[in-house]
Amino acid sequence: MRIGRINLENFGPFSGRVLDPVDDALTVFHGPNESGKSAVRAFIRATLFGYLDRRNRGHAFYDYPPVNGGKASGTIDVTTTRGASYSVHREQGSKGGRVIVTGDAEGGTELLEQLLDRIGPELYQNLFSISLSELQDVATLSAPEMRDRIYSVGLGLSRVSLPDATDMLNRDLRKLRPVRSGGSIRDAEKRLAEARVELDEARKDFSRHAEVSVQLADIDDHIVKETDRLEEVRALRERQKLVISLRPHWEREHALRDKIGDLPTLDDFPANPERQMDDLVRTAHMHRDEMRRGVQKQDARTDRIKNAPVVDTFED
Repeated sequence: MRIGRINLENFGPFSGRVLDPVDDALTVFHGPNESGKSAVRAFIRATLFGYLDRRNRGHAFYDYPPVNGGKASGTIDVTTTRGASYSVHREQGSKGGRVIVTGDAEGGTELLEQLLDRIGPELYQNLFSISLSELQDVATLSAPEMRDRIYSVGLGLSRVSLPDATDMLNRDLRKLRPVRSGGSIRDAEKRLAEARVELDEARKDFSRHAEVSVQLADIDDHIVKETDRLEEVRALRERQKLVISLRPHWEREHALRDKIGDLPTLDDFPANPERQMDDLVRTAHMHRDEMRRGVQKQDARTDRIKNAPVVDTFED
C-alpha cells in the first residue's frame, strides 16, 4: 500500500492543507522548527491506527488539537500494489475513532487492516515513519542489530533489543538476589534481622520502641516491594526467553513469504476450471453408461446365438 495524497482538513496547525502527490518511494518532510512536520506524522499515525486515549503514554506526543477548534479531521488516499484506490477517513472519538474507507471497496476497520497488511503502529512508526533523530540512531546500527530492531518492533517491543534486554534483566536479577551474597533483598533481610535485634533491645527502653517499630515496618514494606519487583523481573525474563525462541519461526515465515512472492503467475490458467471439470465428469458418466448398454446388447446377442435351434443338414 502506498500513500498518494494527504488532505489535512482540520488538524493541528493545518486547515484545508493538501499534500499531493506523495512520492511512492521515499518522502522527506523538512522545514524549520514548529513548521508542522511532526503534526503531519501524527495525522498519518492517527488516521491509519487511531487517536490515542489521554491515558496512553504517547498521547502527548501525538496530540495536535486543531488551532481552529472542533474535532480533528482529514483523509489519506492510498493505492495498493494491484492498482486499487481507497480514501481513508477516521472520525476523532473514543476507542481510536470510527474508520470509514471508500473507493474500489467500502468498509471500516477490517478493510483498513487488510490494506495495512496487519502492520501495527509500532512497526509503522519505527520503520516506515522515521524522524531525523531516529534516523541518526538507525545509521549507527549493524545488520544484526537492525534485524533485531525490526523483529522487536514487529512484536510490539519498539526499540528493545531482545538479547540486550535479556542481559539487562539477568543483571537486575543478580543485583536483587545474587547467588553468593549481597543484593537488595539480602541486604534488606540483613537489616531486618538487625532491626529485630535492636527492637528487642529497645523494648528495655520504651522511649525508643516506637521509633524502631516504624523502622521495622518500613523495612518490611521495602522487602515486599523488592520481592514484587523480583517476581516482575523473573516474569519479564521468561517472556524474553519465549520471544527469542520464536525468532526462528518468524524468520522462516518471512522466508516463505519471499518464496511465495517469487512464484510465477500462471497466465494460461483456464477460466471457470470447476465448471470445465464438472462437464468432463458428466461426459465420462455418459460414455460409461453407453458402454454398459453396449455390453448388455452384446451379451443379449450372444445368448440368442447360443439358444438358436440347430437344424440338421439334408442330404440327397
